Amino acid sequence: MADSPSADAASFRRILTRNILLPVGIGIAGAAVFVAVILHLLSVIAWVEHTDRVINGAGDTSRMAVEQESAMRAFLVGGNEVFTPIFEEHRTRMLAGLRSLEELVQDNPAQVQRLRRIADVQADWNRYAETVMRQKRENGPFTETMTSGQGRRMADEVRREFAQFGAEEERLRRERNEQAQTTAIWILVGYVTFTVLTSLLLAWAGRRELLGLATSYDAVIAQQAKHSAEQERQAWLRSGQSQLAERLIGQSQIGVLGRGALDFLAGYLGFKVAALYHRLPDGRLQRVAAWGMGEGEESLSTDTALALEAVRGNQIIELDALPVGYLRVNSGVAGGPSQSALIVPLAADGEVNGVIEAGFLRPLSPRDREMLTLVSTGLATAINTALYRQRLQDA
Repeated sequence: MADSPSADAASFRRILTRNILLPVGIGIAGAAVFVAVILHLLSVIAWVEHTDRVINGAGDTSRMAVEQESAMRAFLVGGNEVFTPIFEEHRTRMLAGLRSLEELVQDNPAQVQRLRRIADVQADWNRYAETVMRQKRENGPFTETMTSGQGRRMADEVRREFAQFGAEEERLRRERNEQAQTTAIWILVGYVTFTVLTSLLLAWAGRRELLGLATSYDAVIAQQAKHSAEQERQAWLRSGQSQLAERLIGQSQIGVLGRGALDFLAGYLGFKVAALYHRLPDGRLQRVAAWGMGEGEESLSTDTALALEAVRGNQIIELDALPVGYLRVNSGVAGGPSQSALIVPLAADGEVNGVIEAGFLRPLSPRDREMLTLVSTGLATAINTALYRQRLQDA
Protein backbone atom coordinates (compact mmCIF):
# COMPACT_ATOMS: atom_id res chain seq x y z
CA MET A 1 0.00 0.00 0.00
CA ALA A 2 2.99 2.30 0.27
CA ASP A 3 3.13 2.75 -3.49
CA SER A 4 -0.64 3.07 -3.89
CA PRO A 5 -0.97 6.85 -3.31
CA SER A 6 1.81 7.66 -5.79
CA ALA A 7 0.38 5.16 -8.29
CA ASP A 8 -3.09 6.65 -7.87
CA ALA A 9 -1.70 10.17 -8.30
CA ALA A 10 0.10 9.08 -11.47
CA SER A 11 -3.09 7.48 -12.78
CA PHE A 12 -5.07 10.61 -11.99
CA ARG A 13 -2.51 12.80 -13.76
CA ARG A 14 -2.56 10.44 -16.73
CA ILE A 15 -6.36 10.65 -16.94
CA LEU A 16 -6.28 14.45 -16.71
CA THR A 17 -3.55 14.68 -19.35
CA ARG A 18 -5.38 12.35 -21.71
CA ASN A 19 -8.76 14.00 -21.18
CA ILE A 20 -7.19 17.38 -21.96
CA LEU A 21 -4.73 16.54 -24.72
CA LEU A 22 -6.84 14.01 -26.61
CA PRO A 23 -9.82 16.37 -27.17
CA VAL A 24 -7.35 19.08 -28.18
CA GLY A 25 -5.68 16.63 -30.56
CA ILE A 26 -9.06 15.60 -31.97
CA GLY A 27 -9.94 19.27 -32.41
CA ILE A 28 -6.67 19.94 -34.23
CA ALA A 29 -7.17 16.82 -36.37
CA GLY A 30 -10.73 17.94 -37.10
CA ALA A 31 -9.51 21.38 -38.11
CA ALA A 32 -6.87 19.77 -40.34
CA VAL A 33 -9.51 17.50 -41.89
CA PHE A 34 -11.83 20.42 -42.58
CA VAL A 35 -8.97 22.44 -44.03
CA ALA A 36 -8.11 19.46 -46.24
CA VAL A 37 -11.76 19.13 -47.30
CA ILE A 38 -11.97 22.84 -48.07
CA LEU A 39 -8.71 22.74 -50.04
CA HIS A 40 -9.95 19.69 -51.92
CA LEU A 41 -13.25 21.38 -52.69
CA LEU A 42 -11.42 24.51 -53.80
CA SER A 43 -9.26 22.36 -56.06
CA VAL A 44 -12.34 20.69 -57.51
CA ILE A 45 -14.03 24.06 -57.93
CA ALA A 46 -10.92 25.29 -59.74
CA TRP A 47 -11.09 22.28 -62.06
CA VAL A 48 -14.80 22.85 -62.62
CA GLU A 49 -14.10 26.48 -63.44
CA HIS A 50 -11.33 25.30 -65.74
CA THR A 51 -13.80 22.98 -67.46
CA ASP A 52 -16.30 25.83 -67.76
CA ARG A 53 -13.63 27.98 -69.41
CA VAL A 54 -12.84 25.18 -71.82
CA ILE A 55 -16.53 24.65 -72.64
CA ASN A 56 -17.11 28.38 -73.10
CA GLY A 57 -13.96 28.67 -75.20
CA ALA A 58 -15.04 25.73 -77.33
CA GLY A 59 -18.44 27.35 -77.84
CA ASP A 60 -16.87 30.66 -78.84
CA THR A 61 -14.42 28.97 -81.20
CA SER A 62 -17.20 26.90 -82.74
CA ARG A 63 -19.18 30.10 -83.35
CA MET A 64 -16.13 31.57 -85.09
CA ALA A 65 -16.32 28.69 -87.58
CA VAL A 66 -20.02 29.39 -88.12
CA GLU A 67 -19.37 33.13 -88.50
CA GLN A 68 -16.58 32.39 -90.94
CA GLU A 69 -18.91 30.20 -93.00
CA SER A 70 -21.61 32.90 -92.89
CA ALA A 71 -19.15 35.57 -94.09
CA MET A 72 -18.13 33.30 -96.99
CA ARG A 73 -21.75 32.72 -98.03
CA ALA A 74 -22.54 36.43 -97.79
CA PHE A 75 -19.59 37.20 -100.05
CA LEU A 76 -20.64 34.53 -102.54
CA VAL A 77 -24.20 35.87 -102.67
CA GLY A 78 -23.40 39.54 -103.28
CA GLY A 79 -19.71 39.57 -104.11
CA ASN A 80 -19.26 42.40 -101.65
CA GLU A 81 -15.65 42.59 -100.45
CA VAL A 82 -16.80 44.00 -97.13
CA PHE A 83 -17.28 40.41 -95.96
CA THR A 84 -13.69 39.45 -96.74
CA PRO A 85 -12.21 41.20 -93.65
CA ILE A 86 -14.95 39.65 -91.54
CA PHE A 87 -14.01 36.25 -92.92
CA GLU A 88 -10.32 36.81 -92.15
CA GLU A 89 -11.06 38.17 -88.68
CA HIS A 90 -13.10 35.12 -87.70
CA ARG A 91 -10.48 32.79 -89.16
CA THR A 92 -7.78 34.48 -87.07
CA ARG A 93 -9.92 34.41 -83.94
CA MET A 94 -10.75 30.75 -84.50
CA LEU A 95 -7.09 29.79 -84.83
CA ALA A 96 -6.31 31.75 -81.66
CA GLY A 97 -9.22 30.03 -79.91
CA LEU A 98 -7.95 26.60 -80.91
CA ARG A 99 -4.47 27.40 -79.60
CA SER A 100 -5.95 28.69 -76.33
CA LEU A 101 -8.09 25.56 -75.95
CA GLU A 102 -5.10 23.33 -76.59
CA GLU A 103 -3.20 25.07 -73.79
CA LEU A 104 -6.15 24.62 -71.42
CA VAL A 105 -6.48 20.88 -72.09
CA GLN A 106 -2.80 19.98 -72.00
CA ASP A 107 -3.65 17.53 -69.15
CA ASN A 108 -5.98 15.59 -71.49
CA PRO A 109 -4.16 14.12 -74.52
CA ALA A 110 -7.41 12.87 -76.11
CA GLN A 111 -8.85 16.39 -76.14
CA VAL A 112 -5.58 17.78 -77.52
CA GLN A 113 -5.75 15.30 -80.39
CA ARG A 114 -9.37 16.22 -81.04
CA LEU A 115 -8.48 19.93 -81.22
CA ARG A 116 -5.69 19.16 -83.65
CA ARG A 117 -8.10 17.23 -85.86
CA ILE A 118 -10.45 20.22 -85.74
CA ALA A 119 -7.58 22.51 -86.69
CA ASP A 120 -6.62 20.26 -89.61
CA VAL A 121 -10.20 19.98 -90.90
CA GLN A 122 -10.72 23.71 -90.43
CA ALA A 123 -7.51 24.41 -92.35
CA ASP A 124 -8.84 22.28 -95.22
CA TRP A 125 -12.14 24.15 -95.06
CA ASN A 126 -10.30 27.48 -95.10
CA ARG A 127 -8.50 26.46 -98.28
CA TYR A 128 -11.81 25.35 -99.73
CA ALA A 129 -13.40 28.71 -98.80
CA GLU A 130 -10.51 30.69 -100.30
CA THR A 131 -10.84 28.69 -103.53
CA VAL A 132 -14.57 29.34 -103.77
CA MET A 133 -14.17 33.05 -102.99
CA ARG A 134 -11.37 33.39 -105.58
CA GLN A 135 -13.57 31.71 -108.17
CA LYS A 136 -16.33 34.18 -107.29
CA ARG A 137 -13.99 37.11 -107.85
CA GLU A 138 -12.83 35.64 -111.17
CA ASN A 139 -16.39 34.75 -112.20
CA GLY A 140 -15.35 31.14 -112.21
CA PRO A 141 -17.52 28.04 -111.67
CA PHE A 142 -17.72 28.40 -107.86
CA THR A 143 -21.25 26.98 -107.84
CA GLU A 144 -19.97 23.66 -109.11
CA THR A 145 -17.39 23.59 -106.31
CA MET A 146 -20.05 24.32 -103.72
CA THR A 147 -22.51 21.79 -105.06
CA SER A 148 -19.88 19.08 -104.71
CA GLY A 149 -20.66 19.04 -100.95
CA GLN A 150 -17.01 19.02 -99.93
CA GLY A 151 -17.32 22.19 -97.84
CA ARG A 152 -20.47 20.98 -96.14
CA ARG A 153 -18.82 17.71 -95.14
CA MET A 154 -15.81 19.50 -93.65
CA ALA A 155 -18.02 22.00 -91.78
CA ASP A 156 -20.15 19.18 -90.41
CA GLU A 157 -17.05 17.33 -89.30
CA VAL A 158 -15.78 20.44 -87.48
CA ARG A 159 -19.13 20.85 -85.72
CA ARG A 160 -19.20 17.16 -84.85
CA GLU A 161 -15.70 17.29 -83.37
CA PHE A 162 -16.62 20.40 -81.39
CA ALA A 163 -19.75 18.62 -80.12
CA GLN A 164 -17.68 15.62 -79.01
CA PHE A 165 -15.13 17.95 -77.45
CA GLY A 166 -17.84 19.75 -75.48
CA ALA A 167 -19.52 16.47 -74.46
CA GLU A 168 -16.22 15.17 -73.11
CA GLU A 169 -15.71 18.34 -71.07
CA GLU A 170 -19.27 18.09 -69.73
CA ARG A 171 -18.56 14.50 -68.71
CA LEU A 172 -15.36 15.57 -66.96
CA ARG A 173 -17.22 18.30 -65.11
CA ARG A 174 -19.90 15.89 -63.90
CA GLU A 175 -17.26 13.36 -62.92
CA ARG A 176 -15.28 15.95 -60.97
CA ASN A 177 -18.40 17.19 -59.20
CA GLU A 178 -19.41 13.64 -58.26
CA GLN A 179 -15.88 12.84 -57.15
CA ALA A 180 -15.80 15.98 -55.01
CA GLN A 181 -19.13 15.13 -53.40
CA THR A 182 -18.13 11.50 -52.81
CA THR A 183 -14.76 12.49 -51.37
CA ALA A 184 -16.28 15.12 -49.11
CA ILE A 185 -18.95 12.70 -47.87
CA TRP A 186 -16.44 9.93 -47.15
CA ILE A 187 -14.09 12.33 -45.40
CA LEU A 188 -16.91 13.69 -43.25
CA VAL A 189 -18.26 10.21 -42.50
CA GLY A 190 -14.76 8.99 -41.65
CA TYR A 191 -14.08 11.99 -39.45
CA VAL A 192 -17.41 11.69 -37.62
CA THR A 193 -16.88 7.94 -37.17
CA PHE A 194 -13.36 8.50 -35.90
CA THR A 195 -14.54 11.22 -33.53
CA VAL A 196 -17.40 9.11 -32.17
CA LEU A 197 -15.24 6.01 -31.74
CA THR A 198 -12.45 8.00 -30.15
CA SER A 199 -14.90 9.71 -27.80
CA LEU A 200 -16.44 6.37 -26.84
CA LEU A 201 -13.00 4.86 -26.31
CA LEU A 202 -11.95 7.86 -24.25
CA ALA A 203 -15.13 7.67 -22.18
CA TRP A 204 -14.73 3.91 -21.68
CA ALA A 205 -11.05 4.12 -20.74
CA GLY A 206 -11.65 7.14 -18.51
CA ARG A 207 -14.58 5.43 -16.80
CA ARG A 208 -12.56 2.26 -16.25
CA GLU A 209 -9.62 4.13 -14.77
CA LEU A 210 -11.84 6.38 -12.68
CA LEU A 211 -13.65 3.32 -11.36
CA GLY A 212 -10.25 1.82 -10.60
CA LEU A 213 -9.24 4.99 -8.78
CA ALA A 214 -12.57 5.04 -6.95
CA THR A 215 -12.04 1.43 -5.90
CA SER A 216 -8.51 2.24 -4.79
CA TYR A 217 -9.69 5.28 -2.87
CA ASP A 218 -12.50 3.24 -1.33
CA ALA A 219 -9.92 0.69 -0.22
CA VAL A 220 -7.74 3.45 1.23
CA ILE A 221 -10.72 5.03 2.98
CA ALA A 222 -11.81 1.62 4.28
CA GLN A 223 -8.29 0.98 5.51
CA GLN A 224 -8.20 4.40 7.16
CA ALA A 225 -11.58 3.73 8.75
CA LYS A 226 -10.36 0.34 9.93
CA HIS A 227 -7.19 1.92 11.28
CA SER A 228 -9.22 4.65 13.00
CA ALA A 229 -11.55 2.04 14.47
CA GLU A 230 -8.56 0.07 15.70
CA GLN A 231 -7.04 3.20 17.20
CA GLU A 232 -10.36 4.02 18.83
CA ARG A 233 -10.62 0.47 20.17
CA GLN A 234 -7.10 0.59 21.57
CA ALA A 235 -7.77 3.99 23.12
CA TRP A 236 -11.03 2.70 24.62
CA LEU A 237 -9.27 -0.33 26.09
CA ARG A 238 -6.36 1.71 27.47
CA SER A 239 -8.74 4.28 28.91
CA GLY A 240 -10.80 1.59 30.64
CA GLN A 241 -7.70 -0.11 31.98
CA SER A 242 -6.33 3.19 33.26
CA GLN A 243 -9.60 4.27 34.88
CA LEU A 244 -10.04 0.87 36.56
CA ALA A 245 -6.48 0.99 37.88
CA GLU A 246 -7.17 4.44 39.36
CA ARG A 247 -10.38 3.12 40.92
CA LEU A 248 -8.52 0.22 42.59
CA ILE A 249 -5.58 2.23 43.96
CA GLY A 250 -5.45 2.08 47.75
CA GLN A 251 -8.22 -0.55 48.13
CA SER A 252 -7.06 -2.94 50.84
CA GLN A 253 -10.37 -4.73 51.44
CA ILE A 254 -11.02 -7.42 48.84
CA GLY A 255 -14.79 -6.94 49.03
CA VAL A 256 -14.55 -3.18 48.51
CA LEU A 257 -12.04 -3.77 45.72
CA GLY A 258 -14.32 -6.25 43.98
CA ARG A 259 -17.39 -4.03 44.32
CA GLY A 260 -15.50 -1.04 42.95
CA ALA A 261 -14.23 -3.08 40.00
CA LEU A 262 -17.73 -4.37 39.15
CA ASP A 263 -19.26 -0.90 39.51
CA PHE A 264 -16.79 0.55 37.05
CA LEU A 265 -16.98 -2.34 34.57
CA ALA A 266 -20.79 -2.32 34.66
CA GLY A 267 -20.79 1.30 33.57
CA TYR A 268 -18.01 0.79 31.03
CA LEU A 269 -19.22 -2.46 29.45
CA GLY A 270 -22.93 -2.26 30.17
CA PHE A 271 -23.46 -5.71 31.70
CA LYS A 272 -26.53 -6.13 33.89
CA VAL A 273 -25.37 -8.80 36.30
CA ALA A 274 -21.91 -9.84 37.45
CA ALA A 275 -19.97 -11.59 40.19
CA LEU A 276 -16.31 -11.63 41.22
CA TYR A 277 -14.89 -14.79 42.83
CA HIS A 278 -11.67 -15.45 44.71
CA ARG A 279 -10.07 -18.87 44.48
CA LEU A 280 -9.52 -20.45 47.87
CA PRO A 281 -6.55 -22.71 48.65
CA ASP A 282 -8.80 -25.79 48.55
CA GLY A 283 -9.88 -24.95 44.98
CA ARG A 284 -13.32 -23.60 45.80
CA LEU A 285 -14.43 -20.19 44.51
CA GLN A 286 -15.63 -17.65 47.05
CA ARG A 287 -17.76 -14.75 45.87
CA VAL A 288 -16.25 -11.49 47.07
CA ALA A 289 -18.51 -9.04 45.17
CA ALA A 290 -21.73 -9.05 43.12
CA TRP A 291 -23.47 -6.54 40.90
CA GLY A 292 -27.13 -6.57 39.88
CA MET A 293 -27.94 -10.01 41.25
CA GLY A 294 -29.83 -11.33 44.24
CA GLU A 295 -28.77 -13.74 46.91
CA GLY A 296 -26.86 -16.70 45.60
CA GLU A 297 -24.17 -19.13 46.54
CA GLU A 298 -21.29 -17.53 48.39
CA SER A 299 -18.93 -20.23 47.16
CA LEU A 300 -18.77 -22.61 44.20
CA SER A 301 -17.38 -26.10 44.59
CA THR A 302 -19.38 -28.34 42.24
CA ASP A 303 -17.36 -29.88 39.46
CA THR A 304 -19.92 -28.81 36.88
CA ALA A 305 -19.72 -25.07 37.63
CA LEU A 306 -18.53 -23.27 34.50
CA ALA A 307 -16.59 -20.74 36.58
CA LEU A 308 -14.54 -23.59 38.05
CA GLU A 309 -13.96 -24.97 34.55
CA ALA A 310 -12.69 -21.56 33.45
CA VAL A 311 -10.33 -21.43 36.46
CA ARG A 312 -9.04 -24.98 36.02
CA GLY A 313 -8.38 -24.51 32.33
CA ASN A 314 -7.41 -20.84 32.61
CA GLN A 315 -9.67 -20.19 29.64
CA ILE A 316 -12.38 -17.72 28.77
CA ILE A 317 -15.91 -19.11 28.35
CA GLU A 318 -18.49 -17.28 26.25
CA LEU A 319 -22.19 -18.12 26.42
CA ASP A 320 -24.29 -16.57 23.63
CA ALA A 321 -28.02 -16.56 22.88
CA LEU A 322 -29.16 -17.88 26.23
CA PRO A 323 -32.93 -18.55 26.27
CA VAL A 324 -35.13 -16.00 28.02
CA GLY A 325 -35.74 -17.00 31.63
CA TYR A 326 -32.76 -19.35 31.71
CA LEU A 327 -32.05 -19.77 35.44
CA ARG A 328 -28.92 -21.79 36.00
CA VAL A 329 -25.88 -22.95 34.08
CA ASN A 330 -24.05 -23.98 37.25
CA SER A 331 -22.48 -20.55 37.36
CA GLY A 332 -22.83 -17.69 39.76
CA VAL A 333 -25.05 -15.68 37.42
CA ALA A 334 -27.43 -18.49 36.56
CA GLY A 335 -30.28 -16.73 38.32
CA GLY A 336 -29.95 -13.53 36.28
CA PRO A 337 -32.11 -12.72 33.25
CA SER A 338 -29.06 -12.52 31.04
CA GLN A 339 -29.10 -13.38 27.33
CA SER A 340 -25.35 -13.91 27.14
CA ALA A 341 -22.56 -14.44 29.64
CA LEU A 342 -18.79 -14.06 29.73
CA ILE A 343 -16.57 -15.90 32.23
CA VAL A 344 -12.97 -14.68 32.45
CA PRO A 345 -10.34 -16.20 34.80
CA LEU A 346 -8.07 -13.80 36.74
CA ALA A 347 -4.39 -14.78 36.68
CA ALA A 348 -1.23 -13.09 37.91
CA ASP A 349 2.29 -14.47 37.58
CA GLY A 350 0.88 -17.54 35.83
CA GLU A 351 -1.45 -18.47 38.72
CA VAL A 352 -5.25 -18.15 38.57
CA ASN A 353 -6.59 -16.62 41.78
CA GLY A 354 -10.11 -15.67 40.77
CA VAL A 355 -12.74 -15.35 38.09
CA ILE A 356 -15.23 -12.72 36.96
CA GLU A 357 -18.61 -13.54 35.46
CA ALA A 358 -20.71 -10.98 33.62
CA GLY A 359 -24.20 -11.31 32.17
CA PHE A 360 -25.52 -9.12 29.34
CA LEU A 361 -28.95 -8.38 27.93
CA ARG A 362 -27.41 -8.28 24.47
CA PRO A 363 -25.14 -10.47 22.37
CA LEU A 364 -21.48 -10.42 23.31
CA SER A 365 -19.13 -8.19 21.36
CA PRO A 366 -15.38 -8.68 20.82
CA ARG A 367 -14.72 -5.59 22.93
CA ASP A 368 -16.35 -7.23 25.98
CA ARG A 369 -13.88 -10.11 25.87
CA GLU A 370 -10.93 -7.84 25.08
CA MET A 371 -11.70 -5.48 27.94
CA LEU A 372 -12.18 -8.16 30.57
CA THR A 373 -9.11 -10.03 29.32
CA LEU A 374 -7.05 -6.84 29.46
CA VAL A 375 -8.04 -5.97 33.06
CA SER A 376 -7.95 -9.56 34.33
CA THR A 377 -4.25 -9.43 35.19
CA GLY A 378 -4.66 -6.11 37.00
CA LEU A 379 -7.61 -7.47 38.98
CA ALA A 380 -5.68 -10.63 39.88
CA THR A 381 -2.73 -8.53 41.05
CA ALA A 382 -5.04 -6.24 43.03
CA ILE A 383 -6.66 -9.29 44.68
CA ASN A 384 -3.24 -10.69 45.64
CA THR A 385 -2.22 -7.32 47.05
CA ALA A 386 -5.45 -6.98 49.05
CA LEU A 387 -5.10 -10.52 50.43
CA TYR A 388 -1.47 -9.88 51.33
CA ARG A 389 -2.39 -6.70 53.22
CA GLN A 390 -5.20 -8.52 54.96
CA ARG A 391 -2.82 -11.27 56.09
CA LEU A 392 -0.42 -8.65 57.39
CA GLN A 393 -3.20 -6.99 59.34
CA ASP A 394 -4.37 -10.34 60.72
CA ALA A 395 -0.83 -11.17 61.76
